[in-house]
Amino acid sequence: MKIGNVTAVRGGIAKGHLYGGELSCGSPVNVPLIIVQGAEAGPVLWVNSTIHGDELNGILLCKQLSEELDPKTLKGTVVITPLSNPMAFQTKHKFTWVDRLDMDQQFPGSPNGWFSERAAYTLFEEIKKHANYLISLHSLAAEYDTVPYAIYKKIAGVPEEITKKTEELTLAFGLKANCIVDLSQTGAELPGAIAKNMDVNCILNGIPAFMAEVGAGGCFQQDKIDLSKNGVYNVMSKLGMIDRPVKYLEKDRYMVFKRKFPTANRGGLFEPFVKAGEVLEKGTKFGHIFSPLEELETIETDAKWLPLGVTHFPPVNTGDIIGVIALEWSPIQD
Repeated sequence: MKIGNVTAVRGGIAKGHLYGGELSCGSPVNVPLIIVQGAEAGPVLWVNSTIHGDELNGILLCKQLSEELDPKTLKGTVVITPLSNPMAFQTKHKFTWVDRLDMDQQFPGSPNGWFSERAAYTLFEEIKKHANYLISLHSLAAEYDTVPYAIYKKIAGVPEEITKKTEELTLAFGLKANCIVDLSQTGAELPGAIAKNMDVNCILNGIPAFMAEVGAGGCFQQDKIDLSKNGVYNVMSKLGMIDRPVKYLEKDRYMVFKRKFPTANRGGLFEPFVKAGEVLEKGTKFGHIFSPLEELETIETDAKWLPLGVTHFPPVNTGDIIGVIALEWSPIQD
C-alpha cells in the first residue's frame, strides 16, 4: 500500500504526508499520514480527524493510537489522517480560510474545483482506493457542554449489508448517545450539503462509515480522548483486527431517532439553565437571552428534550445554535 509519500511496511509503521495543495508563496499544504500495517492480512480501517480546524481531540487520539498499536499482532491495516484540513487548523476555525468552505461538505470533491473541493477529492480518492471502513472523528464547538455521541446515516439505495455494518460499528464504538439520521425518509437536520459529507460518500461507495462527536473543540480533553480511543479499539475488535474484547465505558447508552438544533431569536447574552444529559420535560426553561439593559427572550422546551450539547458561550446573534437536542430516543440493551 502506498498513499502520498508513505509506503506501508508489513508489520511496521510508516509516516509521511499526503499532498494537499499549495499556497501563493509556494509553500506546500501537507496532510499528515500514518499507516500501521499488521503482520497479518485483514481489513483496512481509516481513522480521519480534524476536518474542522478547531476540533482537536482527534489529533492527540491519533498520535496516541499510532504509538500504542502493535503492528506485529495487528490483523489488517490502520490508516490515520490526524489532521485532514491543515488550512482550517491554521486559523483554528471550522471552515477553510482560503475559500470559506466547510471541507466536510465538499465530498467527493473535484480535481478542478476550489481549494476545499480539491483537498476533499485528493483525500477521498485514497479512501476509496484503500479503505474498507472509516471513522470520522469530530468535536462540538469549544463553547459547548456535551454528551459524547456518534452519528450514522441511512441512505436510500445503499445495500442493506452496508447499512447494517455501519450501525454495528457505530454501536460498537460505545458512546453515550447514538444518533440515526435517516436520509431516505427525511431531509437534513442542518443547513448545508449533508449529501457531500465524508461519511455519506463513504457509504455510497460501499465503505461503512460513521461520525463520532466527542468533547468540545479548541483544546485537548484527555478523558474524551481516552473514551474515543477505546471506541476505535472496540471497532477494531469487532472487525477482528485485534485480540481484545469490546469494552463499553459509557453506561445507560441510548439510540437517538430525532434531533433538533434550537436557535436564538434575539441577539444578546445567552445563559443556560440546564446541562447536557439532563432529561427535560415539556415547558422546562432551557435558558434565557438578555442584554445589559433588559430581558430579551426565554427559551422553553416545546417537547421532552434530552440535550446532547448546550452552549455556554454567552454572546449570541439571531439564528445562532444554542443546543443540540435529542427529541426521540430509547435505551440500548447491551
